[in-house]
Amino acid sequence: MPQATPFDAILKESRDLITDRLGDAVTGMLDKADESLSALVDKTQDKDQQGYFLAARDVVGKQRQAIHDEFGTRYLEEFAKRVREVRKALGTAQGDDDAPLEMELELVGEDDLEETLRFNDMAARLRRMCEDELGALDQRAGVLLGDANLEAEHNPFGSQAVCMAYKQVCKAVEADAKVRRVMLKLFDDHVADAMRGIYKEVNALLVENSILPKIRYSVVKKEGGPAGATAGAEEVDVEDAVETKVKKATEAAAAAGQDIFSILQKLMGGAAATGPGGGPAPGTPGGPPALQGTELLSSLTRLQHGDAGVITSGSVPIPEGGAVTTNVLHELKASNVGASMGQMDAMTLDIVSMLFDQLFDDPKVPAGVKALVARLQIPILKVAIADKSIFSKKDHPAREMLDILGDFAGRLPADFGKDHPQYPKLDALLHELITGYEDKVEIFVATNQKLRGLMAEEEERAAKEADAASRQVAQRENLALAGNDARSEVKARMKDGKLPQPVVAFLAKHWIKVLVLVHVQSGKASDAWKAAVETMDLLIWSVEPKTDAAQRKKLATTVPTLLKRITAGATAAGIEDTARAAFFAELMKLHTAVLHTAAEQLEKAKAADAEAAKKVAKDAAGKPLAGTKPAATSPKAAGGEAIKPPTPSAGTISTEELDFTAPIAVKIGNEVVKVEKSEELDFTEAAPPTVAAAPTPGAATAAGPAGAKPVVPREIPKEVKLPSKLKEGVWIGIRAQDPDEPRQPAKLLYVSPLKSRFLFCDRRGKTVLECTRSDLAKRFRLRDVVILSEAPDTSLFERIINGVLGKLGHA
Repeated sequence: MPQATPFDAILKESRDLITDRLGDAVTGMLDKADESLSALVDKTQDKDQQGYFLAARDVVGKQRQAIHDEFGTRYLEEFAKRVREVRKALGTAQGDDDAPLEMELELVGEDDLEETLRFNDMAARLRRMCEDELGALDQRAGVLLGDANLEAEHNPFGSQAVCMAYKQVCKAVEADAKVRRVMLKLFDDHVADAMRGIYKEVNALLVENSILPKIRYSVVKKEGGPAGATAGAEEVDVEDAVETKVKKATEAAAAAGQDIFSILQKLMGGAAATGPGGGPAPGTPGGPPALQGTELLSSLTRLQHGDAGVITSGSVPIPEGGAVTTNVLHELKASNVGASMGQMDAMTLDIVSMLFDQLFDDPKVPAGVKALVARLQIPILKVAIADKSIFSKKDHPAREMLDILGDFAGRLPADFGKDHPQYPKLDALLHELITGYEDKVEIFVATNQKLRGLMAEEEERAAKEADAASRQVAQRENLALAGNDARSEVKARMKDGKLPQPVVAFLAKHWIKVLVLVHVQSGKASDAWKAAVETMDLLIWSVEPKTDAAQRKKLATTVPTLLKRITAGATAAGIEDTARAAFFAELMKLHTAVLHTAAEQLEKAKAADAEAAKKVAKDAAGKPLAGTKPAATSPKAAGGEAIKPPTPSAGTISTEELDFTAPIAVKIGNEVVKVEKSEELDFTEAAPPTVAAAPTPGAATAAGPAGAKPVVPREIPKEVKLPSKLKEGVWIGIRAQDPDEPRQPAKLLYVSPLKSRFLFCDRRGKTVLECTRSDLAKRFRLRDVVILSEAPDTSLFERIINGVLGKLGHA
């Protein structure tokens, strides 16, 4: 029996992904079913149709969960069935693949046949809607299953598998074929639109796992028929077709000792056979003399330097300096110079013109850079005419210059223009090249060195900006940790709810800032932190009742030191003097009450005891025994009530009344920073709520006697995990809002010390994404971000040459 392959795990992961996404799409359909079907009832006057719509609405409403669950089960069955069929045909069946294939034999009525045709038609329509994504997915599924010629109907991810699964669901929950037809319409209206995005996600997952990463789009072609046909159709991937065409041309060129330029020639269909007006081309038998060699390069050099006198017909807008916003090579071709070029040079002009068209369409190059680089059209054309190796040799100085400019452009802002400090420097360098280049490429070598120097300056600036962003992330994490620790310390001292309100308010609103500041500057293990906490504890002790003379004496000597420590902390944390003075006024009242109220009550209690003793002595009925004293009693105030701790404040406040989630505004240096409460320092996911079983009537629980609320044991939360490959320097792709747009590349620049915050930037050092650990984990789970297998390309010349090859391949 064939052994399992490394692709099996990828196949399973892809199957699980599409099953989850299809389940989400069906849930969305069910959510909208009532509204959609009610609208259809209102729109039609046909009573029979209204009845079918209402019946379908009733089926969906009553069997919503069954429809959802049954669809998942049926799709997995369809998936497994197609995998078995392919592997059996290839002789690579594994384990359960050896199970016999199901044989569905049943009498087919007219309604059943019509229904089958409708579902098949929907599958074909889905195929057409998602032809680009499914064309690529056919080939990638073929890799996973080992079948290079996998047909569309055998693709377990394909539209036929999806529609067949839904057909089985409809038959399972509803007997009436006409009601099932309404359910098919629901699927068509609400699920079909989501299929393209679902297939894009599956393709992205396979690309991430290096399964044919170069395939992007596909079309379905039928010999003798239009694209999109299904019966007897041949699957042809557009990019694969381009690559096949390029490969054939490349092989032919290699056999003839030719290069990429020759490949481009072949893709363009060869050189033109005629000249202007339909006559023979310049330089061919019977045609006019061609402008070529030194004469042609001399004319182009005059144009390069701004001399338009060489143009006798047509016009070529070549300004003496500044930016160019058009492809001047198009106008050059229509001029007398272009019309006089020989066969090879005219082809070169066409190719270089297409390269610059591609450059102008490149979204990665800012418009300001395009305008400056456009001034190089004539110099690059001269290089290409003189040396075709620019198309093949990556180290050609002129090609290197374009690559450096492309890399440089990737580090510049999208609004790069004359106000940017690098603009005049780049402008001057290119102007120097344009005025100095005649026919020696050594000037490109010198220009490249200077460009690298400019790029190094920009890299240094970007590094400083990125470093500043990293420090801010670290500071935010440090502040969050400081805020959490400060809140915990203050909250812990208010659990009993017995502190006077002025003290509670001061600690919760002001002293907490001192704790945050000390934590940020010195850390929790420092002496400064311990001193700040001790000051808080000393303050609390100072307002507690003192019934002992020694304690009152100690309080009297401690107050000056306490006030000095509070003043120093409040000043450092930027607490306003008015707030501190107001608190000190309240604190003086509290201390006065502690020092005097208890003493007065004690004296009154002693006097009351003495009076009571006299009264006892005079009582003839109860003479005390000689040598005894009245039994000791607890101090009582006049009136016989026991002395109570002094309550000089206007009341107390509990921790429940305080908002410990509010941000803490702390002055750090000359800046006031708001410290938000953060849950991101707990790297765990919240556990789902646990439903406790109902207790037996009359039975006691861990919470207390019968009838009390049972204690629900807390589940151990699961750790928030991130991909193991995610390290600083790794590139990720961020999903764009438009599903047709490519993912935005970003590099993991910085991970905070506690790994609670992650910072991603682009090549310019600009922050693209900053998020918490749990948020990043969620983005990975939803595939909003994926890890790229390599850094995004930096070669501008390769991008534009590949773009030209792609366009020619489609032609």
